[in-house]
Amino acid sequence: MEICGWFHEATSRMVAITRLRNLSPSSRDAILRYGIDAGTMPPVKPARKITIEVPEELLRKAQDSTGEGITQTIRRGLQLVAAGRAYEDLRRLRGRVKISLDVRRLRDDRA
Repeated sequence: MEICGWFHEATSRMVAITRLRNLSPSSRDAILRYGIDAGTMPPVKPARKITIEVPEELLRKAQDSTGEGITQTIRRGLQLVAAGRAYEDLRRLRGRVKISLDVRRLRDDRA
């Protein structure tokens, strides 16, 4: 029984190697690269740890609004503040950029 198991394992390896050889180089590289990287995590961007004082009621309302924990709620708030400038720039362009749209064509495109 032991010899049969060894033979089956060796045969399986040979079949796998043959299949790898028959793949295109890019597919083969992708498979081998996956095997090398399996179980590894991509590098995480460095983050700063901060301590802030926030009114309890404001934090509670913000968490109720996001449905997330404290860290995710604070992150989302910071993202909104960071995006605020882009929103202001877009508001300044209101009425200055001409966009010509054919509503009928847009509706026909949906169908």
